[in-house]
Amino acid sequence: MLLNNSLIDKEYKSSRRNMIIGVILLGLAAVLLVFGFLKTVNAKNNAVHLNDVIMSEEGNKTGKVAYLDTVGFFQFASYGDDLGYYIAYDDEYMYIMTIKEKDFDYFAEQFDHNDTVRIWGYTKAIPDDCVSYAIEGVNETYGGQVVDYSNFEDMLGDVMLEAHRSVNLPAMLFQISGTEMILSIIAFLAGLIMFLQGRSQSSSYEAYADPLNTEATLLADEISGEDTKVYEKLKVILTDSHLISYNGALKIIDYADIFWAYLTKHRTNGISDYDFLNICTKDGIRTVCGTGKTFGKKNRSITGENHDEIMNILQEKNPEVRLGYDRENMDAFSELCTQQKGNR
Repeated sequence: MLLNNSLIDKEYKSSRRNMIIGVILLGLAAVLLVFGFLKTVNAKNNAVHLNDVIMSEEGNKTGKVAYLDTVGFFQFASYGDDLGYYIAYDDEYMYIMTIKEKDFDYFAEQFDHNDTVRIWGYTKAIPDDCVSYAIEGVNETYGGQVVDYSNFEDMLGDVMLEAHRSVNLPAMLFQISGTEMILSIIAFLAGLIMFLQGRSQSSSYEAYADPLNTEATLLADEISGEDTKVYEKLKVILTDSHLISYNGALKIIDYADIFWAYLTKHRTNGISDYDFLNICTKDGIRTVCGTGKTFGKKNRSITGENHDEIMNILQEKNPEVRLGYDRENMDAFSELCTQQKGNR
């Protein structure tokens, strides 16, 4: 048992557990990434002609990798300055596709060297407001009533192609495996945060986990002393010589090193929800500890009594300690910090 104290040992194991959970989440992120990658590779390997997608009986025809072997295309509408709507055609059928304006010249130039150009992309649903423009564009181009609402899907299909200059794997990952990629990113970020936080916290305990560490043995004996005060809700232990905080990371502060101590009240929407102690030491470091709930009369009473008792003990152990937040104490600590920086 770490430092011969079940509360500290429990917190240490919790930090290590967070590390393990972090590693598991990082592993899950890797699995999701690989799964998405394989799904994407499979989608490209199994890409089919847009007409095959249109003619299929599959319920969901969108979000698939497809291509067109077209002998030409013409524009019938545009969306802002960035996106154009086109009718592409081959020797048998007509199709709707979108091309980004910045890519138009690239596709158009392909016809300078080829009679038929293969255009890759992803299938998308045809917007309702696009139908009337497509009908008008086809009829104006070919003359007469070639397409109307009754034969629109027979002539132009029920999905269109969102054309891309190249269908490469990085671009495809989010097109084909968007859900897997988003879950992978979430798992990676959550896992990384938990691992780093758990690693940082557990490292503060590890030196005291060595049974041959003399300092750890002495501290364990000190914690077991008769005069030791344990504030379980605040995760603070006051021994004969040290203030020990085990809320997350383990922090051990010698009373003689404390320069200033004060309370901070935290409020959410104007309502006090918790208070915490600020322990400022002579090396210019401020340590936050002793966080206690103050929402509700009972919590406020218990936390307040515990904090008052801790402040009294700190002053008893170190009569020179400054207590309370005021301008004089703040200026004194600021001056101390300035001196510490000058000595480094």
